[in-house]
Amino acid sequence: MAVVVNPGLDRSVEQAQVSLLDIPLCFSWVRVNPRKAAGPDNIPGRVLRERVEQLADVFTDIFNISLSSAIVPTCLETTTIIPVPKKFPVSCLNDYRPVTLTPIIMKCLERLIMRHIKKLLPPSLDPMQFVYRPNRSTDDVISTTLHLSITHRDNKALHLCTVQHSTQSFLNI
Repeated sequence: MAVVVNPGLDRSVEQAQVSLLDIPLCFSWVRVNPRKAAGPDNIPGRVLRERVEQLADVFTDIFNISLSSAIVPTCLETTTIIPVPKKFPVSCLNDYRPVTLTPIIMKCLERLIMRHIKKLLPPSLDPMQFVYRPNRSTDDVISTTLHLSITHRDNKALHLCTVQHSTQSFLNI
């Protein structure tokens, strides 16, 4: 699978080629929290952590075939959405928030791909880009926006217009 990060970047297809080795997969599984709920595949994190030596070769092959064919197996894309109450007592549907259960194996694959993509990002990435940057959060966006708007407030010749879109659709895995 060729990962196209940005057509304007000087990156070759060979650099963007994703291929996984057993070592990163093992490290990815060590980070699995055994107390987290299993996804729709019902494979608990405890099993993945305890049997990483036996399962690493199998899942490395599955991941590499999936990446080279650009097809994610259906069993790994399936998610379960569970409504969790925000507050008690629940009086309406807005009192729930959705929690998505994804297969833990897919989270490991996402983590490995994210690590690969981050290596391809240029060091000259815009400093106002806060997503997928280490030690950056939505709080940084808010405080930076507030600081810039206050700084420009006293200058009567300048006009400030901010358009901001903040979501947490993809949290760091």
